[in-house]
Amino acid sequence: MEKESDCGEFNVISTAEEQVKEEVKSVVVERFQTQVSQFEIDTLIHSQTNANTRKNTKWSLNIFNEWRKCRSKGDNDIPELQDMTAEELDYWLQRFIVELRKMNGDEYSPKSVYYIICGLMRHLKDHNISINILEEADTRFLLTRKVLDAKMKELVSQGVGCKPKTADPVSNEDEYKLWNSGVFGFTNSTSLQYTVFFYACKLFGLRGRDEHRHLEADQFELGQRCLCTVFKTYLDAIESGMFYRKPLQNGIRYGKQPVGINKLGNFINEMCQQAGLVGHYTNHSGSEIGFYEFPT
Repeated sequence: MEKESDCGEFNVISTAEEQVKEEVKSVVVERFQTQVSQFEIDTLIHSQTNANTRKNTKWSLNIFNEWRKCRSKGDNDIPELQDMTAEELDYWLQRFIVELRKMNGDEYSPKSVYYIICGLMRHLKDHNISINILEEADTRFLLTRKVLDAKMKELVSQGVGCKPKTADPVSNEDEYKLWNSGVFGFTNSTSLQYTVFFYACKLFGLRGRDEHRHLEADQFELGQRCLCTVFKTYLDAIESGMFYRKPLQNGIRYGKQPVGINKLGNFINEMCQQAGLVGHYTNHSGSEIGFYEFPT
């Protein structure tokens, strides 16, 4: 009868598992051993914020602090923006919006006023303050929103910041260049149409693209004191129907399809660019010039 041999128990599997766990633990420690500070987190956020946005936020806050400093000269002790309660913020922003001025005392444009308020809201957000006075659902700032809306409407009614860029007139020298460069002339359908369009602006005061778009050939009658050659050649080419039609290749010919309204709206600018003129030219430029002798 064989004797059972007692060799004891060997924990081979358990030992292997523990070794793997230790190795994994070592890797994890090495992988995540760097601990970042709050400063590093803030720096990361700041580095990914648009530079213009940061600049606008700083500009807005500087304006508010200048106003706050001026206002605090009296009996008023105005807290810093990020230290205000919602009630204080509502109260002081109403007054800030109404009293807001440039350094020279002029009013800001409506858009600038709005951007300043947006900049102040971003400053609060940067300080982890979840307040947005522009949020209509927040009734705490209802009066501030009404003041902002009224102020912007008042500035618009006064024309502050609403001056449109005026068109440069086509000078006599510019007109000569349009002819000498071949942009104006009778050599092809495009140059002839440009010429007709320009002098329709100059002689008849047509400006808006709608005025040109609805012109028809039978609205014109050639007399002795007009640009006979230009208009007669053009009218002979189109015969009847819409006045401005798409030019065709090879000679002076036009199709049945009218020139689009957007194309007409850019005619003067297009012809001036082709002639190499420098300036801001629109269809209004053609009617801004005075009497000029037709080049021969």
